Amino acid sequence: MRHRLTDIFIVLLLVLVTCGCTRNDGDIGDYFGEWRLEKLTADGEALPLYTDGSGVELYTWAFQGKIIQIVEMLPRHEYVEHTGSWREENDVLELNFSYSDDEPGHEPGYRAPAALHLVSDGITRLHIDRFKNHRMVLSYVGADDVTYTYYLKRPY
Repeated sequence: MRHRLTDIFIVLLLVLVTCGCTRNDGDIGDYFGEWRLEKLTADGEALPLYTDGSGVELYTWAFQGKIIQIVEMLPRHEYVEHTGSWREENDVLELNFSYSDDEPGHEPGYRAPAALHLVSDGITRLHIDRFKNHRMVLSYVGADDVTYTYYLKRPY
């Protein structure tokens, strides 16, 4: 009897381990994780993301569930987080930064970074030009009639 209880316990343990959730809101495929913004162009000309005097050393885009978080990495391990939502449909990646907080002064955390030329208080529809081998190229035409292209790479 004791041997049988041990066997049942082992089977239950295996079921729990193999059926556990590793990602909130289910599997989002290849988007999951953190992406580094390697380059941003405006009408084909590279913009000075990391040499513009702002102090930003790296922009990362992190996807989990339906949440996107763009992080500006600053010197001395400081950072600024920008949180929105995302969805993908028919080769279009839609970023929504139209949220707000109940507390005054917290709104910048719900707006896209100005340096990235995304719609800062609304929805940006980015065309997915390439999404393969841990690389993603996105583009859209801004309100200023400039075509912005984002080159992202997932390091793992």
